[in-house]
Amino acid sequence: MAVHPAASASRPDPSDDASLRLDRSPGVAAEHRRTGRSPEPGRPAALGTRLLARLVDGLAGGGVSLGWPVLALVLGQVSTGLPAGMAEVVLAVVAVGHLVLVLAVVAVLLVATARIGQTPGQRMLGVRVVDAGTAAPIGLARAVLRTLTLAAMALPCYLGFLTFLTDPSGRNRALHDRVAATVVVEVPRVPFARAVRDVLRSLRS
Repeated sequence: MAVHPAASASRPDPSDDASLRLDRSPGVAAEHRRTGRSPEPGRPAALGTRLLARLVDGLAGGGVSLGWPVLALVLGQVSTGLPAGMAEVVLAVVAVGHLVLVLAVVAVLLVATARIGQTPGQRMLGVRVVDAGTAAPIGLARAVLRTLTLAAMALPCYLGFLTFLTDPSGRNRALHDRVAATVVVEVPRVPFARAVRDVLRSLRS
């Protein structure tokens, strides 16, 4: 009788494309409906790591939009020799373009949070935003709600950020997480270039 060689089981890289598809699939929610039990979302991410992820996203977004003010300065010098009215038109186009670029960056971060729970900074530093009960992706509406609540927490004098320290569950859930029913958990880290690629890929699918 022929003996078939046993297939060697290999552990998949948790940061590969399959992990992204798994994270976005409705499997965890389906398991919750089938068994009546909610899976454990994961270990809560440290506040310091979450802050670093925000800083990475801020620096990356700022770097992307920095070229527009530089372009405005250059065109401001060049447009002095243009006919009357043309200089204002050129500068207005640059200003509108800068606004569109900033909004596009914000939209990318929101959609990425909604679909895979990670911005480039969060994916690089190994943190993910998930549903606090099912560990599933949170969707666009809740991503927007969470972001707006976070912005409101800065008023007045950033006092809302004190809610990071008052979570009775011990999972570092500030007001925006409680409002959106989310939790930020630890996941494997990936290099920044791969993090950006994964986020952009999530926008297309």
